[in-house]
Amino acid sequence: MRLDVSAAHHEATQRISEIGTFVSAVFSGRLSNTNPQWERVDLRAIEIQGELAMQIVRRTGKETHTSNIAIDDVTAEVQRVLTQGYSNITVTTTSEIWQCRITRRREALVHVEAKTQAQRLEHNRTKQRMLMADDPFLKAVGIATPAGEIKPSKQDKFRQVDDFLRVFESTLDKAMASGHVHSPTKDKPLRIVDLGCGHAYLTFALQAWAQRVRDWPVDIVGIDLRESSVQRNNDLVRDLGIESMSFTTGDIASAQWSGENPDVVLALHACDTATDDALAWAVHHNAVIVLAAPCCHHDVQSQVNAAPQAWNLLTRHGILRERLLDLVTDALRAGIMRSRGYRTDVFEFVGGEHTPRNIMLRAVKTGLVDKDAQTEVDVLAELWGVNPALAKRLNEN
Repeated sequence: MRLDVSAAHHEATQRISEIGTFVSAVFSGRLSNTNPQWERVDLRAIEIQGELAMQIVRRTGKETHTSNIAIDDVTAEVQRVLTQGYSNITVTTTSEIWQCRITRRREALVHVEAKTQAQRLEHNRTKQRMLMADDPFLKAVGIATPAGEIKPSKQDKFRQVDDFLRVFESTLDKAMASGHVHSPTKDKPLRIVDLGCGHAYLTFALQAWAQRVRDWPVDIVGIDLRESSVQRNNDLVRDLGIESMSFTTGDIASAQWSGENPDVVLALHACDTATDDALAWAVHHNAVIVLAAPCCHHDVQSQVNAAPQAWNLLTRHGILRERLLDLVTDALRAGIMRSRGYRTDVFEFVGGEHTPRNIMLRAVKTGLVDKDAQTEVDVLAELWGVNPALAKRLNEN
């Protein structure tokens, strides 16, 4: 349904103001020529000393500000949030999910889905996880007990799953809000390829979250060289009764893909140049979103014979040399992706106390080539005397 922006804002305000049926609302994304103070704003109904109220959580990066507002102030507060320039609005009530994406042309595309959901009015509730502890996937892979409790020995794995899903949700919501990715439908599901999938814990978690939390149809294909991993994953797909998810044995560089280009490519802990194979594959297949968590950086390290002047002190010690050249490798990868029309950033997606493999490279295809990126790559590669594997892969085709 297409509406003008003012009509869409009115519908959102109405649903949020009906506090007896309101569950939650999320404001995210940024319209062109606007600069919201916060990256995301969440609203939810709460109960304080027997009285209904509204909790508002404002987030930017790792900064979070939480406050409660009285019912009489809800409408005015919603109006203030709406004037900030958010492009993606989702309002959940006890009977439906109302979603709105505002395009660059300032046209509101609204979708309403009937779905029953109860209000959760606890004031000081524990942090809401992306997947409930009793999710069938978590039980099936042994992260949770049959009773639906996270095992003490699996807390780090559960935290990694939760952090990954938050990154994925934020990335996808922004890409949808900017029109780079379509809203998933039954006829046009979200197409996801997991390259070097291994046991695919995070990809199974993604499927569970998409199905049970966002009600999004997804079509997932996983590829790995190890037949044992592929067989194990296909057995799990069967045991969980998952549709449109399959795994196949193969090499990343030569992985076959038929039909429309994938929306998302994952490469989570692909070792050494397998990450470069995955990034090149994603570029060649015009994937919109690429999420890669590199590990085992050997290629650049093997090419460096001598450090540039002034870097000798850092490369004198093995552990420092290794970490420095890991950073050089991922910086080159990020620069190359920028030169190919991808908005790219590198960040810590889960705390180092939970896993040492905590760096993620995120690339979203916008079609806007960074004119300085290739020069920066060339300068850094020449400084260290290396030929990045990703550059070689992309230049082969």
